Amino acid sequence: MWWIMLLIGYICVVLLILNMIEKCWFEMFIDWLGWVFN
Repeated sequence: MWWIMLLIGYICVVLLILNMIEKCWFEMFIDWLGWVFN
């Protein structure tokens, strides 16, 4: 049964990394919009 916990932990880490990448991309996009409209 230990592999189920390992799988859940792996999915949590992947989701966390994707969330961080998405936030970074979104902040870069906001900065770009500010630069374009200034």
